[in-house]
This record gives sequence, structure tokens and C-alpha cells, in this order.
Amino acid sequence: MAELYSTTQGYFVGNHLSWVDIYGFHMFTRVQEGLPTAMDRYPRLKAVVANVSQRPRVKSWLAERERREADLGNYIDWLL
Repeated sequence: MAELYSTTQGYFVGNHLSWVDIYGFHMFTRVQEGLPTAMDRYPRLKAVVANVSQRPRVKSWLAERERREADLGNYIDWLL
């Protein structure tokens, strides 16, 4: 794995987007939301997150995720 990873540029394995990148992106963006400096010591992980976040469909999904979660938060506040 280390040999494969050492040759990649912004992906976990290889030189193209895979499900591993999408899953890792989702997981690590959640970590960054709760602990903004948690990945500061891991520049390669940050590079994958940055690389994946620049894809147009991922940008759209992120905007939708933020809107849905804001709506859900408003609904929960209303219930309480």
C-alpha cells in the first residue's frame, strides 16, 4: 500500500477517482467539521480531500448536504 500511495497525486490509490476516495472524502470532511485541525499533520489526506472536493458533482453534493443539514437543524429546533 505504501508503494502505491507514494506514487499517487491526490488520490488514495492510483491516479484516478475511486470509491475509496469518495468514502475517505466523506469521512474526513466530517472529521474536519468537528476537529478543524485534526488533519494538519497529514498533508496527503488533506490533498485527497482537496482534490475530491474540486470535482463539480462533489461540490454540488456538498452544497446540498449543507442545505439539508441546515433544514434538519431548523426542524429539530422547532420540535424542541
